[in-house]
Amino acid sequence: METKIGNRTMGSWSYTKSEAEGIVYEDLTGCRSGGVIISEVAQIRNPENCTVLSCDAHDSMVFRGCPVLEVCMGNNTNKECVRPPSVCTVTGSTVIDFFNEVHSIPDRCAYEVMNNSEVKIYAVFEERLLEDVLFLNYLQINIQQTVIYLEQGGIVRINSQIQTLTSTPQQLQGVELSKDQTGVTLKTPATKTIVHFDGDTAHVTGENVARSGLCGNPLSESESTTTVSESLYSPLSPTGCDNPQSKDVDSTVDCSVSNEYCGLMSQAPFTACHIIDPEPYITACKSTTCKYTADNRAVDNVACQYMEAYAKACFLKVNVTLGDWRSNASCSATRQASCLDHYCSDHEFCVEKLGEAGCSCRAAFASKYHSTDTLGEPTVCMQSSIKVTLAECLLWDKGLDSSTLHLNDPDCKGHSDNQTHMLTFLLEGDACGTEVIKNDSHVIYKNKITMGNSSLNETITRQKQVEIDFSCAVIQPEIQSASFRIKDSFVFQHIETEVLNYTVMMTAYTDAGFNHHVENDTDIQLNQRIWLEMKMQGLDDNTVAVVTDSCWTTNQSSPNSSLSYYLVIDRCPNPADQTVEMEGNGLGLSNSVSFRMFHFADESSGANSEIYLHCKLVLCPKSPSCAPVSRGGGNTEL
Repeated sequence: METKIGNRTMGSWSYTKSEAEGIVYEDLTGCRSGGVIISEVAQIRNPENCTVLSCDAHDSMVFRGCPVLEVCMGNNTNKECVRPPSVCTVTGSTVIDFFNEVHSIPDRCAYEVMNNSEVKIYAVFEERLLEDVLFLNYLQINIQQTVIYLEQGGIVRINSQIQTLTSTPQQLQGVELSKDQTGVTLKTPATKTIVHFDGDTAHVTGENVARSGLCGNPLSESESTTTVSESLYSPLSPTGCDNPQSKDVDSTVDCSVSNEYCGLMSQAPFTACHIIDPEPYITACKSTTCKYTADNRAVDNVACQYMEAYAKACFLKVNVTLGDWRSNASCSATRQASCLDHYCSDHEFCVEKLGEAGCSCRAAFASKYHSTDTLGEPTVCMQSSIKVTLAECLLWDKGLDSSTLHLNDPDCKGHSDNQTHMLTFLLEGDACGTEVIKNDSHVIYKNKITMGNSSLNETITRQKQVEIDFSCAVIQPEIQSASFRIKDSFVFQHIETEVLNYTVMMTAYTDAGFNHHVENDTDIQLNQRIWLEMKMQGLDDNTVAVVTDSCWTTNQSSPNSSLSYYLVIDRCPNPADQTVEMEGNGLGLSNSVSFRMFHFADESSGANSEIYLHCKLVLCPKSPSCAPVSRGGGNTEL
C-alpha cells in the first residue's frame, strides 16, 4: 500500500496475506514545511547551517540549532555543531571576558587577566593622549619560573632578555613564540593557551579548561564572578597607580559622531561574525571615543582599535575572516605592522601619521611641558658648556623632524638617546656659532636650534619651521664683593645666579709667589710691597677671563668714601704711581696687583693706620681683546 499527497509519496507498506485479512491501522500523522512532508519520526538535517527540522507529537514544526555554547562550524557543505574555543579580549581599558561581558579597568595598576594550572597572565595599563583614558600597555606572562613580557613595538623579553622572533614558531623556554605583521603569538604546551598581542589588543584563547581571573572560567555556564578589584595584582603595580585621573568634560566633544562610528560594528561586513555579539565592543568603543575631540580621536585611532579587536576575536573563535572593513571605516591597514617594529620609550606611544610610524608623548609626560609651553628641559649652564635637551615626542607632536635640527652652525646637531628619545645639544664655550654679548651686568652666550633647509626650492617648503633660542648668562661681580680691610687679608664671595654659580676671591700676600698670606696680626710696614691676587672659581678659563677694571683705596670701609686713592684705572696701573704693577690681567681666571704700602694723611685726622682696598672686577668673553694694552706710567705684564 502506498499513500500520496499530490504527487509526493507519504509512505508505503507491505503486508503478508494473513496480515491483510484483518484490519490494519497506520498512523499517517505528520507536518508539512515548504512542500516537504515530515512524519513524527522523521528529521530533516541541513548541513549548511547545522539545523534540524522535525515534527513533534502535537504536529508542530520544530527547528533546532546548535546547543548552548556550541556553534555551527565546518566547510560550506558539511558543518557540525562544535564548542568553539573561548576568547577573552583585552583592549583599551576594557576586558571582554569569555562570556562577552565587559570589565572596565579604572587605573594604571596591573590586573590578573587569566590564571590556570599552567600559566598566569597579567595586564598593565597606561594613558596615551589623554590622562584619564587608559590603554593596554604590556603583558606579563608567568609560566613556572619563566617570566615573559609582551611589550610595545613587538618587543618580547624572556627573563629580561630581548628575543628575536620571526613568523616561524620557535620553542623558547618551553613555549612557542612567533611574530608576524599582525602581532606576537604565544602558545603553551599543556593547556594549549594562546595569547596574541598586537600592541593595542591582547586575545587569550585555547582549550576550554578551568581558569580564573577577569576573563572568567569557560567551563562555567555563567559569566565570571571575579571583580576588577579582586584581580588587582600588587607585585606588578607601580606605586600610586591607583590614584584617580580625572579630567573636566570637554563640552566641544560631539559624541554622536563617535557613537555612529563605533556603531559600524553592527553593520556589514561585521554582520558575518555576529555569532559573537558586537554590543560589548560597541559599548566600550563609545565609552572611550566620546572623551576625544575630533582632532585627538585620529591620533589614538580608538574606534579602529575596537573594530580590529572584534575582527580578531571573530577569527579566533569561529575562523571567520571579515571583508574589507578597514576601508569602509577609514582605518589604516598598516598601523599595526609599522608600530610593531617601531620602538617608543616608556613616556611615548606609537602613532601613524601620513603612513609613517612615530612616537607621540603620553599625557602625563607632556603635561609638564605644555604648562610652560616648552619642548624640553630648561637650559643647563655649566662651567664650560651649555646643554639643551628636547623631547623628541614633543617635536613629533608638533610635526617636526628632530633629525633635521641643528645649532647656528649647521654641522652642530643634537645627539638622540636611543632609549629615552631625548635629543641633547651640547656646545662648548663659543663654539657652534654661539654669539657672545657683554654688558655692564652680564656676559651672555646665545645660540638657537633651527631646522635645516630641506625645501624643494627657495619658494616653497613642506616642513614646519622652528627656531628655539637659548642662552646662558654669567653675572658680573659687584664692587662690594671685592671690598676688604687691609688688616683682613682674605675676601670670599659666592655669587649665585639662576644660570651659573661661581666664587670671587681676593687674597693679600707678602711675597710674589703667593705663599704667605697677610694675617690679622701681620705687621705691614710703610713702603712694603703687597701682592693682591684676584681669582674666580667655578668658571671655565677657555671661555671667560677676569679683568681687574679698577682698584682704589679709602680710609673708610665704604667704597664711596670721599677720601680715595686709585691704584688701577681703566684696567691699567695708575700712571701717577710708579709702584703699582699688574700681572695676567684679562688672560685667565686670575690676575694680580702689587703696590707699596702707604697710609692716608689729612689735616683733620692725622695719620690713619687703616686703609680699605676696593676692586671692580669684570668678566670678559675669552679673546685677545680682554688683555689691556699698557699706557705707560706703570708696569703691566701681559
